[in-house]
Amino acid sequence: MSTDSQRGVAAIGEAVSNSAMSSTEVEYDPEMARLLREREAEVQRIVAQRKPELIQQGLEAYLRDLPRLLAEKRSGQLVAYRGNELVVFGASYRQLRRRLAKKGLTDWGELYVNCIAPLEIDEDDEPDR
Repeated sequence: MSTDSQRGVAAIGEAVSNSAMSSTEVEYDPEMARLLREREAEVQRIVAQRKPELIQQGLEAYLRDLPRLLAEKRSGQLVAYRGNELVVFGASYRQLRRRLAKKGLTDWGELYVNCIAPLEIDEDDEPDR
């Protein structure tokens, strides 16, 4: 019966030497490290600005309004909510951004944006073949 060390399997606390990896040198690029730190800081700043309570309210309002929006033939359009308030519609993200900017809403961290579409597909809605 062989032991872990005889088979080349490391036990707890043992170091494993991999000659292929040992011969590969990785260069430390301080500029890349600085860019990665800046990117991480920007991501954290964006996440900190999000207002999950408004987004959750927007999701609930979207689900509440969805039957009416579909009945109004708005399927495929984009809709933005700020809390319980439906703010704007748009045919594209570009149009939606412009309309939001006209209303002074540039903070997407407090908006729920979705494309209007049925939640479930009816079996009768299958395309004709």
